[in-house]
Parts: sequence; structure tokens; C-alpha cells
Amino acid sequence: MIMSRNGLTGLVAIAFAFVALFAICAYGSEEELRQIQEALRQKGDPWVASMNPISEMPLDERRGVSGALTRSESELRRGRVPRFRPMDLPSHFDWRDNNGNWVTSVKYQGACSCCWDFAATASVESGTIIKHNRPGYDYDLSEQHILSCANAGDCDYGYPSDALSYYMSDGSPDEDCFPYEADDSIPCSQSCSDWRSRAQKIESWEWVTRDSANVEAIKAAVYQYPVTCRMELYDDFYYYMDGIYEYSWGSYNGTHIVLIIGWDEDEQYWIAKNSWGTWWGEDGFFRIRWGEVSFGTYSILIEPSDDTPWYGPELRDPTYSPKSGRTDTKFTFTVHYYHAGGQAPSRIQVFVNDAPHDMTLDSGTADNGTYSWTGLIPEGGLAQYHFEAEDSYGSSAICLRR
Repeated sequence: MIMSRNGLTGLVAIAFAFVALFAICAYGSEEELRQIQEALRQKGDPWVASMNPISEMPLDERRGVSGALTRSESELRRGRVPRFRPMDLPSHFDWRDNNGNWVTSVKYQGACSCCWDFAATASVESGTIIKHNRPGYDYDLSEQHILSCANAGDCDYGYPSDALSYYMSDGSPDEDCFPYEADDSIPCSQSCSDWRSRAQKIESWEWVTRDSANVEAIKAAVYQYPVTCRMELYDDFYYYMDGIYEYSWGSYNGTHIVLIIGWDEDEQYWIAKNSWGTWWGEDGFFRIRWGEVSFGTYSILIEPSDDTPWYGPELRDPTYSPKSGRTDTKFTFTVHYYHAGGQAPSRIQVFVNDAPHDMTLDSGTADNGTYSWTGLIPEGGLAQYHFEAEDSYGSSAICLRR
């Protein structure tokens, strides 16, 4: 068959169009971003969209950062009935700034659809430090243990309610016991041998909302402890970087589980913690308008355990004196070591210009005392120093003061 030049040109144009369409559909793109930004302009720019490592993922991987399942109505009836009533609450509330920070660091779930795991674990971390009055402590529990041991889901989908039921019966140990690898094929036997003695449990959990988001009920629950919830996921959310999210553009991509940590009444938004790393959103957090994308449905409040948590080591109050001096001036460095589990440090050192020096107990007890080291400052004077400690489990703490 002989094809005319015009016919060939048409086929080439169709081919190029197909390739361009495939590129837009298979990967986050500048064209997709342009369409989102245009949709936002028409709504008065309520939030800022930008390229980021999540939006730049191939489409199948991008959809893989969701992963929430919802129980059937018959199963939901077996849960507790919500009993939250309106309270006299502040117009603005944020657990990151409530006489201290009670929200643990933002994690990255990687190429595993286990948002259900990260949100449930984040609620236990925050709930525990609130219950035991430990503001600022970055409690880090093992999501991999839940993924491998709880039978609550996998790297496709999962149930936060099942994860929290496992936290009631068995609990999860610290991150060092079973580091996260974003792999649901790792057997539970890979958790550390003493994980049960290091496991953090909860007393109970209960539904706050189910298939509709009651703002007052959610606020009353969040005021006690941060709350997990479900939301619908659309294309534009991957590009979120700043502002108050409202759906503006794109296709439905499933459901996602996050942690609600606060609200604002004047502008009517929730404050939430995601599990897509700190490079996404507002350092890993986001704000979202009330009533958007079913946000706040199937929300869960936990009751933390009264048992003393298993904590790794902490280093506090680093000092050195005198504050200035010439080369070879004698300096004394001090730092306070604390371990809630009563573990003395197996190693505690000060690094002066990257040279390590062992510290000795100066006052207090080995698990809750001040350690010091005195030495001569090397040639060139004091440029930088930091402290490191390690306990018998291998858990470590670093206190940077440079």
C-alpha cells in the first residue's frame, strides 16, 4: 500500500500526540501542573501547586501512595458508637504548638501503599507523648512491624482500625527494633528478639465519624489526641505545596489515611500530617478546607496506654565553658543524658572538631545524669562540637551544637 505524504504526516502527528498524552498520563508533568494552576486561578488561588518528588512519580507509583480500605457497614456496627459532643474549644488549635510540640516527625512511606499503617502509628506516637507529658520527644515506633506482623494490610491496601486493634493486643516496638523497608514480604520474625518488651500498646480506639464528617465531633476528639481519618485523593493533591487545599482539578485516585492535628475556625480548615516526606506540602503537613474530598470520614480516636513507654536515649542541655579562649585553652563540655527505660549509656561522647572523646558521669545517676569531658582545644580553636549517646539496645541520640 502506498501512502501519500499528507497521510504519513497525519500518522506522525497522531503518533506524537499519543506519545505526549502518554507522557502526561504516565508521569506528573509541567502540562498537568499548568492545568492545575489555571484551575486554581479561577478559584482565587486558595493554595499553591508545584512540582515535587511525589507529583513527579510515574502515575502507577503515584497512586501507590494511597491505600485505604473501608469496612462494610456490618463490620462498622461492631465498632463503638461515636459519642462526641460540642465543647467550648479554641478557634485555632495545633498540636505542634500547644505548650510544646506533641507531633512526631513526618515519615515517608515510600513505594508502599500503607498510609493506613503510618497514620495509625503516628496517632499512637503522639497520643503516647501527650498522655505521658513528653513534649518535643520524637517518639519513633516501627511501621515495618505493623506491616509485617499485624495482618492489617499490605503494600496495596489496609485498615487503620485493624492496625490499631493490633496496637491494643500486641503493640509495636521502636523503629530501631524493626527498621522500615517498605516491603510487605518481610516476615514478622525479622523484628528484634525482645520486641515485646519494647512494644508500645494502646488501651482502646473508637470511631469518631463514619461515612460523614461531623466537624464538631472531630474537633472534640482532636482536642484530646490527634485523630486518623480518611480522605479522597485526586490528581491535584500530589502537587500541593502550600495554602488551604480545595479540590480544583483531576481524576479520582482512591482513598488515603492521614492524621488530623488541629483546625482553624475562622478560615474553616483542618491541619493534618501526611506520610509523603517533608519535601511535599508544608514540610510534610497540609491544611484542607472543611467539607472537601470527604476529609474527616472514618476518623478514629485512640486512648493511649497508662504503661510507661519504652524510650531510647535523650541528650539535653549541652554546654561548654569557658565560652572563649585561645588555642590549648582547657574547656569542659557537659550534657545531660536521660533514658526513661532506665538504661545507662553504653557509649556517650563529645565530638570536638570531629574528634571523639569519651564522657564520664559528673552528677546524678547513669540513666539520668550529667556527663562531662574536659580537654584542651586543638590548634585553630573551637570550631564545632556535638554529642552522641547509645544505649545497650543500639538506640542512639545525637545532639548537634555547631
